[in-house]
Amino acid sequence: MATWHSREHLVHQVVTFAGQKMSRRAIAHSVGVSRNTVKKILDAHDKQRRSEHIALPPPPKRAPRPTKLDPYKGRVSELFEKYHDITIQRIFEILRNEGFEGSYTTVKKHVRFPQCARWRSPADTVRCTRSLQ
Repeated sequence: MATWHSREHLVHQVVTFAGQKMSRRAIAHSVGVSRNTVKKILDAHDKQRRSEHIALPPPPKRAPRPTKLDPYKGRVSELFEKYHDITIQRIFEILRNEGFEGSYTTVKKHVRFPQCARWRSPADTVRCTRSLQ
């Protein structure tokens, strides 16, 4: 009955039997411990599996990189102040004529983030939603 020699070996057997879809009662009978011990072992094992692993640290946060739009952000805010109903496509066309080499999507993402709320009136903030993520 008692086929285990150490606590680690017992835990290994209990977890292995549980992985084979044996009931807790059958596991307790086969390794020679009480059902409560089996329950405690399996609960501790599940808790340990769900916890964060210390062996693998989370990846480091990266510093923000400059974008092609950075030199033109002031111009975008000027356009919003001057023309309250200007479209993103029109902003893109104006920036293109001024030498902007980025894409329409870059301009669109910049304008749609919540930071654009400072350029628009509260009635227009419907267009300034974070719908891209």
